[in-house]
Order: sequence, then structure tokens, then C-alpha cells
Amino acid sequence: TSRDVTLNVSIHDVNPVSFKLINDGEAWPDAWRTTATPVDIPWTLSTGPDGPRTVRMQVRDSANNEVVTMDEIVLDTTSPQCPLVLNDVAQFTTTLLVQATLTASDATSGLDVMRISDSGDFTGMVWQTLKESFRWPLPSGDGTKTVYVQLRDNAGLVSTTDASIILD
Repeated sequence: TSRDVTLNVSIHDVNPVSFKLINDGEAWPDAWRTTATPVDIPWTLSTGPDGPRTVRMQVRDSANNEVVTMDEIVLDTTSPQCPLVLNDVAQFTTTLLVQATLTASDATSGLDVMRISDSGDFTGMVWQTLKESFRWPLPSGDGTKTVYVQLRDNAGLVSTTDASIILD
């Protein structure tokens, strides 16, 4: 959810080691770092749109043996998209049970779960399996009723959407 990450580095060698880190496409720095492992290293991923980022590590032991390894991290800074409609975009309803349709998408990490509420604070509402279509009971009494939905993607990003209908 952020370009600022923590790399957990474990290097296994009987000799002391030094290492260099780069984002894919960058030149290797001149200076070597030395550390005991495992170690957590603050790191900033390369700029650009959401998607995969590759971090490369060059490791050298005291005998000057070198190896390059890499890992891929998927950067996801964009919350899911989730348009919601009630009763096929009807303005009015005469029943307390509405049909809700959610057209949810997440371009990078994928969708995880959702929760539904009559209020925007989602107090007491639990996360549940994502459903593109569901029936929802409205509170009684004439007037405008709003259904709120929160979606969470696999990166933990949350977005909220709502739709209203008039109960008559």
C-alpha cells in the first residue's frame, strides 16, 4: 500500500557477508553494506504505477564469492472500485427488501471481502465473502434509505460506496 517497505533479509554463509540492494533497472551502488542477518532494512520501491516491483540483492562473502538474488513485490496503492445500485437503479421502492448489485473490481491485488451496513460507520458489521448481488432489508418507515458497502482488497486497502432509494 506504500512504496516504503521493509525488506527482511536473511543471508546464510559461514563467512561474513556484504551486500548491495537496488530496484530493478537501477545501477549497482559502489558501496557495500555489512550486517549480521537476519535484518530488517527500510526500502523505497521504484516510482511508477501500481504493479510488480523487483528488488535485487548482490551478496559477497569474505572469500569474494558473489551471487545476485531478487524478489518481486506487488505495489498496490489503489483502493478497489465498487459501484453499487439498488433495484436496478430504481428511484423508489414499496418493499423493505431491495436487490443490490455491486460491480466491484481491483486491478492490482484482487478483491478480498466486503461488509454491508445501513450506516456509514459499519459498527458491528463483519467482513464476509464478496457477493456481486445480494438482497438487503431496509429499515422501516417512509423516506430515503441508504445502503453502504465496504470492500477490502488483498493489500488491505478499503473503499466505501453507497446507494440510496426512497421507500414509499
